[in-house]
Amino acid sequence: MDTINGKVAVLIVDDKPANLYALKEILKDTHYDIHTANSGMEALKLLLQHEYACCLLDIRMPEMDGFETAELIRHDAQVQHVPIIFVTAEAGDQKDLFKGYEKGAVDFLIKPLEPVVVRSKVKVFGDLYLQKIALKRSQETEDLNKKLVFLNQDLKMANSELEHFTHIAAHDLREPLRRQRSFIDLLRDELPPDVLTKVDDLMQRIYCSSDQMLEMVNDFRTLTKLGQDEFKRSNVNLKEIIEDCLGDFQDKINGRRVQIYFDLFPPIVSVFASLVKRLYTNLIANAFDHVPQGSFAMYFTVENSGSSWIYGVKNTGSYIPQDQLTQIFKIFRKADLSHKEGTGIGLSICKKIIDRHGGRIKAQSGDDGVHIQFTFEKEGGISESD
Repeated sequence: MDTINGKVAVLIVDDKPANLYALKEILKDTHYDIHTANSGMEALKLLLQHEYACCLLDIRMPEMDGFETAELIRHDAQVQHVPIIFVTAEAGDQKDLFKGYEKGAVDFLIKPLEPVVVRSKVKVFGDLYLQKIALKRSQETEDLNKKLVFLNQDLKMANSELEHFTHIAAHDLREPLRRQRSFIDLLRDELPPDVLTKVDDLMQRIYCSSDQMLEMVNDFRTLTKLGQDEFKRSNVNLKEIIEDCLGDFQDKINGRRVQIYFDLFPPIVSVFASLVKRLYTNLIANAFDHVPQGSFAMYFTVENSGSSWIYGVKNTGSYIPQDQLTQIFKIFRKADLSHKEGTGIGLSICKKIIDRHGGRIKAQSGDDGVHIQFTFEKEGGISESD
């Protein structure tokens, strides 16, 4: 739609400046942007440059009169739809009226012009133009929505196929890894002690590499299951879930003298319990992976933002560069630390778990350590990670 300052455009064509001025004065207080042309050729140029609700065309013009101009308009596919209102001073000439309709006129204005009549007729075609534009936009929106529906269906199918492929690939990779570990155990049993002493360190590295690969495969399986499986919320005590997770790390906690602190948790939270246990397990493991050595403190935080609870896991002894805080939740994006461990999938799983809850997750880092915060609903004062 061609408008200026939100106004629909109307074209007035007359070779006499006084007539152009008179029509502009009549229409000056209306919601139309008035364009003028003093000849048929100038009118054709403007019609090709802009889109008009209607064209008020004087019949009596030198060189090319209104009838000739109208005929050219009607033969041009780009502008033939523009309604033409002929302006004439010869009300009694029936031949002109018939000729005008033959050339494509939709209406006539008879001089002397009555302002109310002029404004009324222009308004009719202005409203029709706006309705046409609205209908066109509605149709375009409907067509776009149909395309988006098909695109969304294709995308869902592609994602489903990709998740299925990843799940199958991850499952199939586990068996060769298990066999590799079994062969290492057999080789250790078969080797003479003096030879085993020489190669034991190398074999241990192979064994650790197998463990790391198996861990990565298991993480891939978890990612695909998060997209495929259905989960049901239940009311749980988060502190009990966290304490259960910490039990799996008790040897590490004791060995590195890790200090554990809890904020005051709400007694009951509605979550996907199995996913939340994996969430806290990953965050605890992430803290151990990224604190290079020695003792550190781990805090399980809670704060009430007013509209929701914001939970978190904070550890001292590590740091994430500020430009990487939003990247660490993407798959295989690990913080740029020389002592980093892990598969690069753990925090991606955390992000997906929070997404399944309809929540948000972010990371903060400073001199006092790294703090991963999240909600289980979209409400709350936490910024969503990229």
